[in-house]
Amino acid sequence: MRSVVHALRGWPTPLGVAINTSAKGTDISDRLSELTGQVLAFATHHRAPI
Repeated sequence: MRSVVHALRGWPTPLGVAINTSAKGTDISDRLSELTGQVLAFATHHRAPI
């Protein structure tokens, strides 16, 4: 899926988060926090002018 998005000139997030059900809650939280930060940084950088 990431390759398709990239081929269409889309921006796949640099980090893909896979959630392992045996992982600790803090590991999942850290991964999702990092992904959220990347998405917010992208949205802030590419927002439409007001």
